[in-house]
Amino acid sequence: AAVDFRRSFITTDVNPYYDAFVRWQFNKLREKGKVKFGKRPAIYSEADGQPCMDHDRRTGEGAAPQEYTGIKLRLLELPECLKHLEGKA
Repeated sequence: AAVDFRRSFITTDVNPYYDAFVRWQFNKLREKGKVKFGKRPAIYSEADGQPCMDHDRRTGEGAAPQEYTGIKLRLLELPECLKHLEGKA
C-alpha cells in the first residue's frame, strides 16, 4: 500500500464522523504494529515556536536537522570583556 503525502486532512470537532474514522484507522494500525511512538529529528520554527514540515517554510526547503555538540567550560579567571556577565546564568 502507498500513501499519497500530497494530500492533507485535518480532523476537528466540526466533522465528528471523519474524526472517528481517523481515530479508528490509527488504532487499527497501532494494533498491527505499523505505528510507533518515539523521538525523531524535526525542523523547528523559531518564528512559530513549533516543529514545521519542509513545505511550511518560506525559505530553506530541503534543509535537514543538524546535530551540534556543545562544550561547557569553567573559566578560572573571567576576562575583563566578560565581567558584565558575571553571576548571570
